[in-house]
Order: sequence, then structure tokens, then C-alpha cells
Amino acid sequence: MLKITVFSGEDFVSSRKAYTEYLGQLREKDFELIVISGKDLTKESLTGVLGSPSLFGKKKALSIENFLSLPKSQEKESLIKFLLTFLEGEVVFWEVKEISKTEKEIFPSASVIKNFKLPEVLFSFLEQISPGRPEENLKSFQSAILQTDANFLFLMFVRQVRQLIMAKSSRWLETQSPWLRVKIQKQSQKFSLEELKSIYQKLLQIDYQQKTSSSPLDLKSSLEVLIAEI
Repeated sequence: MLKITVFSGEDFVSSRKAYTEYLGQLREKDFELIVISGKDLTKESLTGVLGSPSLFGKKKALSIENFLSLPKSQEKESLIKFLLTFLEGEVVFWEVKEISKTEKEIFPSASVIKNFKLPEVLFSFLEQISPGRPEENLKSFQSAILQTDANFLFLMFVRQVRQLIMAKSSRWLETQSPWLRVKIQKQSQKFSLEELKSIYQKLLQIDYQQKTSSSPLDLKSSLEVLIAEI
């Protein structure tokens, strides 16, 4: 019986971790495992893994990364239909973002779809942070870091500050969706451009220090110091 497992979702750090651990479990179970990029998937590669017997009598598994989120095409649909003709083996998908409802429905009901959502407290922290309220900012950060990988939270924080800086430009705001335009503009008005640039520079410094191991603080503690200064 063909077993299909899909790891996807906005929280790609957690989904990647779970996916990697799952592949490790397959190796421990002595599966013959091949990992392939979705853009390189072909009928020949599918047949090579799932359609031919293992030289060592092992069970076979194919892991496919970032295939389902590729643009819709006849080739993509053809490969999925071809995949579902196999009766034996295991196929594991990993997608860097959440797959659509339509994509989920193409697989048999017995397939395992694991969707990793970002915690709401992360968005609350990013959207509520503002100057002159260190206690509230730190409390919001502490709630977010309990449910979010520190590295991912850092990336999202950098992205938020970058958007707040760009929101100072009406030209950038005009290109955004109405709901984001209103939300990001309102938050950016709480900061001066100089304050935002200063925060951004400190984030770049933290990134450099973490990558070069030149700070005695870990990433979480470095962020706490920065947030307390906002």
C-alpha cells in the first residue's frame, strides 16, 4: 500500500524540523530513502524509486521537496496522477508554505497531511510593538517566544521592521493590500523613521554577532535587550 505524508504550513521552521525527524525515523526503519527537489521530479525518477525492487530488499521511500506549490501545469498534474498509480512504497512531501485545499484533496483520504500554522501570539507581538512601552513589549515577546522558534521569530521581526520603514513611503503603501496598508501605516506612525532605522541596524548587528559567535548572549536574550530599549 502506498503511504503519503505531507508536511507544510506557514511555520516552515517547525514543519522542516518535523519532516527531518520523520525522514530519520524512516532511515532507522531501514527504508531505502531518496530525497529529490520538486522541480527535478520526473516519471523516470518516480519509477526508479517506487517502481523497481530494491537491490537489498529494503522498503522504498521517496521524499519530494517543494513540488505541490509549483505553478499549476499539465506536467504537474500528470506526475501526481502517475504517482497515485503505485501500490507500494512511501512518499513524503515537504512544502515551504501551506498547500491549498485543492492540493490536499488530490490525495487519498488515508494520506497524512500535517499543517504547521504560525501561533497567533507571534502576530500579536509583531503588530503591537511600539516605542515607550518596554514592559508590554517584553511581555508580548515572552508569550511569542514560548510558541515560536527564536530564529524564525527573529526573521519575522526583521521583516516587520523593514515593512514599517517602507510604510514611511506612500509609494510602497499604495502597492499593498488595503488591510495591510491600514494596519502597517498605523503602527509605523508610532515610530520616527530614525527610530526604525536604529532598530533595524541593531537587528543586523544581532544577526552578525550570532553568526560569528561574537556575543555572550544567545539570540533570545539579545532580542530581549533590544526590545527593552524600544
